[in-house]
Amino acid sequence: MIASRFRIVSTLGEGGMGTAYRAWDIQQRVPVVVKVPKRSLLLEDPQFAKRFAREIRTMAAVHHPHVVPIVDWGEDAGGEFSGVPYVVMRFLPGGSLTDRRQRDAEGNPRANHPSTLSLWLPGIASALDAVHSVGIVHRDVKPDNIFFDGFWQSFLGDFGIAKRLQDAASTVRDETLSGTNMSIGTPPYMSPEQFSPKHALDGRSDQYALAVTVYEMLCGTRPFTGETTHIAVEHLTHAPPPLGSRLPNLSPSLCAAVHRGLAKHPSERFSSCSEFAAAVLAHVTPMEPEANITWLLCPACSNILKLPLTAGGRSGKCPRCQTVMNVAKDLGALWLPSEEEGIAAVAGGDPKPILPFTAVSSVGQGWRWPRVDPTVLGVAWAASAVTLLVVGYLLGSELNTGSLKKQLALAQQGGQQEKAAREQAESELKKLVAQQTQSASERQKLEDENERLTAELAMAQELQEKATVAMEEMEQKLAMRAAAPPVAPPAAPLPAAPLPAVPIPAETQPNGIGMEMKLIPAGKFQMGEVGSAVAVTLTRPFWLGKTEVTQGQWEQVMGTKPWPAGQADANLPATNVNWTDVTDFCKKLTQRERGNGELAANEEYRLPTEAEWEYACRAGTTTKYSFGDDESKLGDFAWFSGNSGNAVHKVGTKQANPWGLDDMHGNILEWCSDWYGGKLAGGADPAGPVGGSNRVFRGGGWWFNPVYCRSAYRNGIDPSTRSGDLGFRVARSQSVQ
Repeated sequence: MIASRFRIVSTLGEGGMGTAYRAWDIQQRVPVVVKVPKRSLLLEDPQFAKRFAREIRTMAAVHHPHVVPIVDWGEDAGGEFSGVPYVVMRFLPGGSLTDRRQRDAEGNPRANHPSTLSLWLPGIASALDAVHSVGIVHRDVKPDNIFFDGFWQSFLGDFGIAKRLQDAASTVRDETLSGTNMSIGTPPYMSPEQFSPKHALDGRSDQYALAVTVYEMLCGTRPFTGETTHIAVEHLTHAPPPLGSRLPNLSPSLCAAVHRGLAKHPSERFSSCSEFAAAVLAHVTPMEPEANITWLLCPACSNILKLPLTAGGRSGKCPRCQTVMNVAKDLGALWLPSEEEGIAAVAGGDPKPILPFTAVSSVGQGWRWPRVDPTVLGVAWAASAVTLLVVGYLLGSELNTGSLKKQLALAQQGGQQEKAAREQAESELKKLVAQQTQSASERQKLEDENERLTAELAMAQELQEKATVAMEEMEQKLAMRAAAPPVAPPAAPLPAAPLPAVPIPAETQPNGIGMEMKLIPAGKFQMGEVGSAVAVTLTRPFWLGKTEVTQGQWEQVMGTKPWPAGQADANLPATNVNWTDVTDFCKKLTQRERGNGELAANEEYRLPTEAEWEYACRAGTTTKYSFGDDESKLGDFAWFSGNSGNAVHKVGTKQANPWGLDDMHGNILEWCSDWYGGKLAGGADPAGPVGGSNRVFRGGGWWFNPVYCRSAYRNGIDPSTRSGDLGFRVARSQSVQ
């Protein structure tokens, strides 16, 4: 018992900070989770208990529907836990996001359909923003710390290493539970700044971990795996493998949002976790849980059981481990008979949440993702999971053996049905006995694993100083790039036009394949969002396609049809083309028209820079859209989520912008020539970073919400990406010699 109120039923798990127990609240007659810190922490640091209580009070003040509610906290006055602080939280019977992952026949994690993100990501992102608003950084966001009730409601939990924002930059050891001279978290999910103990943390560090979690759920594996020191270096210095290369069918906007959340420097990420979630889900079709169904975690083997609502108060066996269990009448938990007996004794012999079984068949089959058939894509790694699996296997085997012995005794009563049951029980009993003979070997492996992790921790601590230097160098480079004066462009053969405040409307000129080109005059404008815009001067006029390149124009130049046969139409945009494909188109179109005498030797077709693209999209305006700030008018100018019918449309069927350019705010995304960088480059004729891993795309799409169709909206994607919602329009100008 803890605090003469909470009866410990079983151990849920142990971590570096303490132990979590499943317990029964004898006052409220509901299951709860009790967490207590390790006694070693209390002995090493007399102030630990005070800080524990202070931070629990802070977190208890966060009243949010997707944060695990704190029921009670305090310090036990007697018994085994005398003098130990504790915190009591709501018990969530649906398991964690790790438990709910799709797995193959061997139990290995595999990819999850993007639609499943809609079941948990918005709630967890909102919870993180709420936590950040009261000055807390979670610092350990991962699938193991995202929990569910039985009805797909998601909850953020396990604040065991949470850190107050106001303490994040402190160097005093006793300011927080964990101290600031250590890198604390789970390495595969830690942000680059978490490996640098002197670097201040904020909510964008949790956003990075959330992006790793999304990446893992989509791919079936994390961006970086391996030894702890290797993972730290990867997080600090390497871009993650592009989502588009692992999952070619993912939308470019989803991939771009995840990779922006994984940016190395916090300033390059989204401003909030909710903004990150909105960008990820901008085009994802929401998934609804099945009606009249609940999903509960087997307390013996952690299998997720899919149960009908009529299972409340009944009993059955887990189809995986064959353990008998009872279903709470209110579907709030599954209980082993031994646990139920203990609860009945404490509760006065009347365990009302539990009723006897009436039909074994009422317990459903193993849980499955509703209406989803994702592709198998790799195995996830986690040292802590290895430890829990070994311990759980050893304990579970002993419990299951006793259960099978009882079944065997019943089966020996005779009869054909009993004989079959006896044979099955004997077979499974032999397997379990054989497995138990390996327990000594397994325990030795566990000890070896602990020694290896201890050695890794020592190496990681040596790495921290190098990580700090790397982060400081990164910040210096970003500061130097932002402060560097723009490089003057080389002189161009075409004389620069005057730079009017609002340039004149563009004139039109057709080319040899029927493409209408608009002359875009030189000029000045503010590129980007209000508050973070940069001044840009385009010193040379250039031509830009009135519409996106069409399928008919692509076929004339390339002779191929990369789009699906069912979406073929000469006036639809050319899609399913990657960055290399479209630059090859520009080269071939240049050669074609030079050969026909339609293009001067010093002129060329190319992709526009993102500065040229936004300048042309704005067409002299400074509002959110080229037609103003009223998004209710977007349907007159663009195909987007509100009017597209979830399909691409023929080019030029909506109103043009003030310079006569069509589809700048919607229909499909458009490749630009720049490498993608977190910060915009201003000055004269900016062309973006000199290198990178993603290329810029601009414009809204037929599946986009209005907020992503603004003139300033930008993002980046792996240049190898091909997608049915990604195309381009061409620019033409005199070559820069």
